[in-house]
Amino acid sequence: MAQANNTSEKEALAGKIEAGAVVEQEQHDFVGLADVTEEEKLLRRKLQLRIFPWVFVMYFFSYMDRSNISAAIVMNSETGHALSQTTLTTSQVSVGLGLFYVGYVLFEIPSNIMMTRVPASAWFARIMISWGITLGLFAVMSEAWHFYILRFLLGAFEAGFFPGVAYYMTFWFRKRETSSGFSYWFLGLPLSNAISSALSLGISYMDGVSGLYGWKWNFIIYAVLTVIVGIITIFYLPDSPKRKSYKNNFLTEEQVQLATSRMEAEQEGTGAGHGHSIKDLLFSLKDWKAVAFGFTYLPGLCASTSLAYYVPTFVKSLGSFTSTQAMGLAVPIWLYAAVHMVVMAHLSDRYGNRSVILLANITLAGVCFILMGVLADFSSPWAAYAFTFLALGGTKTVTTVCIPWATNSFDGTTAAARIAFVTTIGNAGNIVTSFLLFNGWKEDIGRKFIGSLCISGGLMVISIISIFILRAHMTKVNKEIDETGVHAATGRTKHFIL
Repeated sequence: MAQANNTSEKEALAGKIEAGAVVEQEQHDFVGLADVTEEEKLLRRKLQLRIFPWVFVMYFFSYMDRSNISAAIVMNSETGHALSQTTLTTSQVSVGLGLFYVGYVLFEIPSNIMMTRVPASAWFARIMISWGITLGLFAVMSEAWHFYILRFLLGAFEAGFFPGVAYYMTFWFRKRETSSGFSYWFLGLPLSNAISSALSLGISYMDGVSGLYGWKWNFIIYAVLTVIVGIITIFYLPDSPKRKSYKNNFLTEEQVQLATSRMEAEQEGTGAGHGHSIKDLLFSLKDWKAVAFGFTYLPGLCASTSLAYYVPTFVKSLGSFTSTQAMGLAVPIWLYAAVHMVVMAHLSDRYGNRSVILLANITLAGVCFILMGVLADFSSPWAAYAFTFLALGGTKTVTTVCIPWATNSFDGTTAAARIAFVTTIGNAGNIVTSFLLFNGWKEDIGRKFIGSLCISGGLMVISIISIFILRAHMTKVNKEIDETGVHAATGRTKHFIL
């Protein structure tokens, strides 16, 4: 009876595919229909429940710690106690923001190379504990050069976390499972900003407690929490199905074997190399697709990062809002972005199409950035505020779809360096925008950032061109595989996800 039911279910599913309908569990070259067993579904659910929440927590603190400077800039400005009033000028803040990405870019690839040699939990814990301690030191800074050094160190210590987690996900999840998984991970980004904005409202009332400004308490509280999470990570996060550890005890022995075998099957027919040496990893950077993905990722990352730092400042510039009101108005923007990017990531997984979803959201973000600038300049603050929702939702989707698409397109141990190279290009762009846009562009501050917003929107053209190039190449490779069974240049026998 059970066998008959399974047969009828497969026939029904095959009929839907033949009819052109897309179902949630639609499969592709990497996962045959016969491989989607109840055992694998159970395994996937257990992995999701164990890994996704903790990766979310780590990523949550990552972005909360790097972007809470946005709240510190305006916190308690009515009493003259804001960071920009007591310690730093707005131009000095912009320099510090840029120096974060200098440290990040310099150490991102070396850090991700270490992911092939060190247990993931230990490496992520090292990253979190070191950046948490650095964050706490912000509370004792009194000069601009203190801020510059600490921002550089914060970037250097955090380097490798983002691409490292992207690479870590390939230890446990198949390619077609990644975008939805990444969306839950990336929820940490908008939610960290939303919750950080809300928490900062409360922390602002600690201004003067023990003789410390509110912004100092802001850094101290987040630093302590980050170090605690880093310590727990060592003992909680499972490293890989191949590594024997008590942290894999949430799986049965059979499930560990299934987790190992299904990931080994992912590498078959991809033409991927398996070199572990530094030479092999550096050689992998010659792959032009890594550069193309980097330029796909760069504009959206630059735009969303700028908003992460300047949403309260931008909202405050739209009208006669207090710093408390500006931080409060920033909360729903981030909550909307969280919902938007999760929906888009699920659509990307369901329809098995990264490029179309990515293209639609990049175009949406570009148009909305330009409208934000135009409407703010024409004294339409609430209309500009409304388009901020869509602009941020569109740019955050770039991360949740572009990085999984890149991860899906690189195979073998060299994928770690390639993913890091993609994010390095994106973060290199952040160095430029931190120095030249928003508070880094003094003349633009009085114009409600119209120039910065329009440039951010215009940069999306770079992403659009890169997407078309990548899609055209992958379509050509897939066509050759259909016709001959193998891509002659690489030996690849499995299709790229478009």
